[in-house]
Order: sequence, then structure tokens, then C-alpha cells
Amino acid sequence: SALRLIRYFCAAVTLLLPGLYIALVTYHPEAIPGKLALSIVSAKQEVPFSTIFEVLIMLLSFEVIQEAGLRLPGPIGSTVSILGGLVVGNAAVDAHIVSPAVLIAVAIAGVAGYTMPSQEVAGALRIWRFLLALLASAAGLFGVVSGLSALVIHLAGIESFGVSYLTPFASNAGEQVEGHAVFRQPLPRVKQRPAALKTRNRRNQK
Repeated sequence: SALRLIRYFCAAVTLLLPGLYIALVTYHPEAIPGKLALSIVSAKQEVPFSTIFEVLIMLLSFEVIQEAGLRLPGPIGSTVSILGGLVVGNAAVDAHIVSPAVLIAVAIAGVAGYTMPSQEVAGALRIWRFLLALLASAAGLFGVVSGLSALVIHLAGIESFGVSYLTPFASNAGEQVEGHAVFRQPLPRVKQRPAALKTRNRRNQK
């Protein structure tokens, strides 16, 4: 259950952090604490680009370095990823192309995405991260909420082998799935398999 909570939290971070940063800095600076806002403004004074351009260029750089590291041999790939991230990040900050706050936000979002156990889910989160960043640049927090609503609607319409993709949070009929949503019950208490799986024998192993 602890690992599951960590993965849910990291999924939310990698999906929402770039978009929330753009929305707060561009449209809702009053929601940022005073000292943090002054720090962001002072770091951004010498950067000639907009916040959305800073975030997008760092996200693209991170994706390029990640793809390059995956396709190189193991020891070389990890070295290239680490050195490339350090060199590109420091060079971009020193050249005043991006601000340090953007670099930190994108780095945290990128590292949080590595906690996903499925590469397909991680790839989908990376794509939606770009979409939410663009929506945040267009409409602030309203754009982020609209993007999240579209994501939930999309996931609600997907099934895998007849089972709703949002199971165990909700099954096809809309009922809650007992004992398996976020906190897993102790195994001796789980007497039956989830009804949403539509198994012939719902009795769990002894």
C-alpha cells in the first residue's frame, strides 16, 4: 500500500507539475507564497522567453536525453543521461535561456515519471504532460482542470478484456470495488476476488 501511494503521488507530480507551474506563474501569481514569488521573479528577470517556452524547451530537452540514453548500451546510456542532464541544465541556466525554478520543476516531474512500473503508462503520462502544459499556457488553472476532465473521460471509456480501465476505483456498473482501491486489505481478509474481473470462481485462495 505504501508503494502504491508513492506511485500515485509520483504520477500526479509528473503529470501536473509543469502545467501547474505555468498556470500559477502566468495567470495566478497571487496563489504563490510571497517569498517564493519574489525568488521566481528575481530569477526570471534576465530570461527573455515566456514561461511556456521555458517549460517546453526543457521538457523537449529532457525527452531527447531520455530517448538517447535508452538506446545506448547500459553503462554508456546512464552516463550520457546524467551528464547530458547536468550539462544541458546548467548551460541553459547560465545562458539565461531558462530560469532555475523551471529547471527544478521539469527535473522533479521527469524523475517522478521513472517510478511508473509500466512503460506504456509512463509514455502516456509524458504525452499528457505536454498537453496539460499547453492548456495551462492558454487558460491557466481552468485549462489544467479541463485537460484532467478530458483525461478522466477518456480513461472511463476504455476497457481491457471487458474490465473498465478505471478499476478498482469503479467498475463497469459504477459500484465501488471492495478492499482494492488504494489501501490493500490484509490478504487473510480478502475472501473473494474483485467482482469487476468477472471471474467464474470469485473465491480467493486459502
